[in-house]
Amino acid sequence: MMFILSPPGLNWFYEDLAQNIHQELSAAGRECRVLTPHELLQQPAESCMGHDILIVNFSECAYSLRDNADNGPDLRQAVLPFNRRILLNLDCIYGEWFSGQMAAAAGVLTDVFDICAIRQTEQSSVLGCAYTWIPETFSIAGRAQIPPRNPVREIPWAMIGHQTLRRSELVNTLISTFSSRGLVFMPALRPYSHAGNSNFSPNAMRRILSKTAFYIWTSHHEYPYHEGLRSLHALECGAVPVKICPLHKKALAAIPWVYESVEEFMDEVDESGIDRLYARALEFVMEQGTLGHHLAAALDHGMAQNAVSERVRL
Repeated sequence: MMFILSPPGLNWFYEDLAQNIHQELSAAGRECRVLTPHELLQQPAESCMGHDILIVNFSECAYSLRDNADNGPDLRQAVLPFNRRILLNLDCIYGEWFSGQMAAAAGVLTDVFDICAIRQTEQSSVLGCAYTWIPETFSIAGRAQIPPRNPVREIPWAMIGHQTLRRSELVNTLISTFSSRGLVFMPALRPYSHAGNSNFSPNAMRRILSKTAFYIWTSHHEYPYHEGLRSLHALECGAVPVKICPLHKKALAAIPWVYESVEEFMDEVDESGIDRLYARALEFVMEQGTLGHHLAAALDHGMAQNAVSERVRL
């Protein structure tokens, strides 16, 4: 049995990711179960032994237990009986959110499965946990559900994300040099929620991106990192993902929608056109295979390594 731990009611894309993984692994013949942290705390420890658990954001799982006085230690204790305790990471491994997760899960995690457009390190471990890169790509169902792209796009560009000075400057540049008719939603830093809660719900996000030509963003921090899931959200709605990255364009050069500046992006639009840019971005993701394939391979590799370790100890 593979358990998948996901925080409910905070970030809808974490819940969607957990369900996609459940569907992918189940289709591959693996018995899976999605659990909330509250449900995990009710599990007898003996029912967890010998099984693996995939954890979608340990910090937010702990936060979802905020009505419990001592939620962090409780969650760590509940996770410990599992054989492999695997963090499904969507954060920059050099940033404060990742280090916060690792601190919250101190002494608990065995592996980090890093879901990212390109691998973040050549090291085999990060902060004492085995590191495995999982290319960010669609599930089997996600690939099948991408509709034919509607070329009519009422919104020339959209910027959606927490507010930072760099992002505000990018908005000003887009308005003054690209188009003044873009859509901007940049609230102060706060959690999302599945129901919206003054943020974009998944349905609202899809409605907007289905009418948007370019889904544009820039990093929240100054590390070489490609933000998770944004490109998939864009492509499944027919929008072209665009990351403006003046600091780390070279490090992210393998990703076809990363540009050093708005000017470079605009030159590419003039030269290639939106249809070609979308097709190139979609082809790049499709060439990565499926999420379930990569997860199954990573899980099988870990099982093989554990078997070798057992034989060595014997």
